[in-house]
Amino acid sequence: MTINTKINIMDTALKLFAEKGFSDTSISAIAEEAGIGKGTIYWYFESKKDLFFSIVEQRGQDYFNKVLKLDNDSIESEQIIYKYIKYTIEFIDNNYDVAKMLITNTEIINNEFKKMMELKQQQVISILEKALKRGQKEDKFRGFKSRDIAFMIMNIAKSGHNQFNFSIEGNIDQKTQKIYDFIMYGLIKEERKT
Repeated sequence: MTINTKINIMDTALKLFAEKGFSDTSISAIAEEAGIGKGTIYWYFESKKDLFFSIVEQRGQDYFNKVLKLDNDSIESEQIIYKYIKYTIEFIDNNYDVAKMLITNTEIINNEFKKMMELKQQQVISILEKALKRGQKEDKFRGFKSRDIAFMIMNIAKSGHNQFNFSIEGNIDQKTQKIYDFIMYGLIKEERKT
C-alpha cells in the first residue's frame, strides 16, 4: 500500500461526495471509480465517515497552518490582513470541490466537527484581532472594535468566491487586492470628520 493509493482514494471520494452526495456514494462506488478493491479503502479508513472527514482535514490543514504562521509580531499588521485574504481566496479557488462537498453534505457534519471548525475560526479571529489592535496602537488604523472588524475581514475574504456561481472578477492576486483595498480604504473618498 502506498501514499499514492490513499491520495487516489481521497481524490475519488471527494469527487463522488461532491457530485452525488455522501448518502448516495457507497464505499463500493468509490473503490470501483478508484480502480481498487473495497478492502483497500478500509485499510486506510475506518468508515465512509472517517474518509469524508479525512478529506476535509487533509485539504484544510495546509491552509490553516499558513494562517497560524501569521500570528507573528515581525509581520506588519497590514501584511497579516493582506496575506490572510490571499490565503483564504487561494484555498477556496483551489478547493472548490471541498467547499461543494461540505455545503452539499450537511447531514454528515456532526457536533464534534462543528466544534473543531469553531475553534479554528476563533484562532483565526484572534490572529486578525491581534493584528488590528497592533495597527491601532501603531496609529496605522482608526479606532474601532477590533473583534468586530476581524469577523468582517474573515467573512469578506470568503466572499472572493462565494456560492459557486458568483465570484469577484480576476485572478487570486487581483481578488486579494480588491478585497484588501475595500477593507483598508472603504467606499468614501475622504475621511469622515467626527
